[in-house]
Amino acid sequence: MYEETIKALQRRLAKVSEVLSRPVPDTEGRLLCRLSRNPVMYYRKTAAGIEYLGRGKENEIRLLAQKRYEQRLHTLALKEKRALETAIALLGKARPFESVGAEMSEGIMRFVIPHGGTDEDFVKSWLGVRYNRKPVGREAVVTARGESVRSKSEAIIADRLLRAGVPYRYEFPVNLGKDGLYHPDFMVLNRRTRQEFFWEHFGMLDNPGYAYTNIRKLRIYAAHGLYPGVNLILTAEAEGQVLDTQEVEALIRQYLL
Repeated sequence: MYEETIKALQRRLAKVSEVLSRPVPDTEGRLLCRLSRNPVMYYRKTAAGIEYLGRGKENEIRLLAQKRYEQRLHTLALKEKRALETAIALLGKARPFESVGAEMSEGIMRFVIPHGGTDEDFVKSWLGVRYNRKPVGREAVVTARGESVRSKSEAIIADRLLRAGVPYRYEFPVNLGKDGLYHPDFMVLNRRTRQEFFWEHFGMLDNPGYAYTNIRKLRIYAAHGLYPGVNLILTAEAEGQVLDTQEVEALIRQYLL
């Protein structure tokens, strides 16, 4: 995995080594200059003292300036060379963190959503999570995916999700701590952003007891950071107000594609 990175570092190392092979001008002293004067004043500093380099000394100034530049260049290049050699050595021994999944047992990875990898790898792992489904009962409706759901409306939602290529889990158990275990109608995944949403369908809002129960559920969801339009999708129907399939498709486009 790191082969291309190592090759790039090796190319940079060759360039740095070439810089280090350049000779530093062999001229005595160190160039000093005073920039606050016009013209700039140049001096040569040696063990014997400081010598002013005035008119006619341009060649000596040029050699000393190049010497100072090359010395600084060599200092930085040497530090980079050591860093590159260390990085190449470490990368040659390193294993990418994505390889951890291949090193762990299938029994453990069955319940893991791995980091990195392709979107398809992520979706496959997300859909591969196993969980215990609640019994649906005799009135079950079978979806296009061949699973049993509790109503025709839930089957419509499931089939629209499947048609749009949106991964979903039906009645996936979610532990909300002290508020207990909840089973949202659907847990759905935006494969592009990898964001999860709950999707709840309220099918009998004209029933006071049903409405009360689900208002309470929404308040519990909110207490756990689940909000409509953020990470919670809602659809509803009542007598005379059936599920609007166009609304379902619009919600899928808005949040899940």
